[in-house]
Amino acid sequence: MSNMNAEGTVMDLKKLQKLIENPKRIFTLSTADEQGIPNTAIFGSVQLKEDEIIIGMGNNRSLNNLQQNPRATLMMIIPGANLLAFQGIRLYLELKTIERSGPLLDDIRAEAGIHAGRAA
Repeated sequence: MSNMNAEGTVMDLKKLQKLIENPKRIFTLSTADEQGIPNTAIFGSVQLKEDEIIIGMGNNRSLNNLQQNPRATLMMIIPGANLLAFQGIRLYLELKTIERSGPLLDDIRAEAGIHAGRAA
């Protein structure tokens, strides 16, 4: 997936990495199937590798939608004391590859285990 921000320009990758590493962050991924029927789901396994957003997911509706329609929106929110204190970003993404095995998938699973425990 690409790392384009809402304005269509490349975001500062160091700033993006800092936001992704915030332990209070919440990610939602919005996808749509080939008929345009939308789906939004919360994801915890989001990483930045070089200049690509990597999202770990199982065989679910989001993955099925991405196989039909490679465009998605990733929203990251860091809650604040009130609504005006919230921070966040919205990234418009396009699927590049789906990894079903290999070292990248192993890294994603290991990272998910750190954040979510053994149930991940």
